[in-house]
Amino acid sequence: MRNLTHLILALIFLTVSSTLSAQGFEIKGKITDSKTGEPMIGVNITIVGDVHGTVSGFDGKFLLKSKKTPPFTLHFSFVGYESLDIGVTASNTFLDISMSEQYLLGQEIVVSVAVWKKVYYDRP
Repeated sequence: MRNLTHLILALIFLTVSSTLSAQGFEIKGKITDSKTGEPMIGVNITIVGDVHGTVSGFDGKFLLKSKKTPPFTLHFSFVGYESLDIGVTASNTFLDISMSEQYLLGQEIVVSVAVWKKVYYDRP
């Protein structure tokens, strides 16, 4: 009977410790365009120096779960917009992000088209 009690206590301890160790940190937020205020869909959100990340949804909202505890930095990127790095501490778990468009001026490109015409000659 005593061995059964020890076994049950060991199983309870393992269950509780695995549940506690699996708990992580959640960061929620919303990403909008700075000009229009509309939600941005598909913005990449990653933890700097880590492989974890997420993408914003149709309403611009995101939820990032990580076992890494703050402080750390989040990197926000989207094609055509300036990338942002935002520091996260234990106190701010909801982020309201506004992203600005990025303009890139490139060099002028000249495209020319050559047309070749076949000429048929009558041979005597």
